[in-house]
Amino acid sequence: MIRKEITEYPDELADLVGQLRDGTDKIILTKDGKDVAILYTIELYNQLIEELEDLEDIRDAEYEIREHERTGESIPIEEIMREFGMEDEIDEEVQAPLQNRSKASTERTTATSTQ
Repeated sequence: MIRKEITEYPDELADLVGQLRDGTDKIILTKDGKDVAILYTIELYNQLIEELEDLEDIRDAEYEIREHERTGESIPIEEIMREFGMEDEIDEEVQAPLQNRSKASTERTTATSTQ
């Protein structure tokens, strides 16, 4: 990490950007010895935003889980995945057991209702 006085920033902008391109992941700008800003590579910025969005999704999912536990309601995993925009993330290894579980549940319901 690099720390630079903000008063040096305008004259060194090209150099700072070059340092970011050359492998420095962040540069902290200071004024009067205090940190006031930070420069990131666009890759690091995008990674941080993506991680923040993932954490927000986790927080929202945990809230939903607590609410369903409190009310005693169950919610199908497919609905949860849809709600959080994760339909495409279910691979065949996950999807097949879900379909088998759903099929077995339907068969049990049918067998019970015919008795």
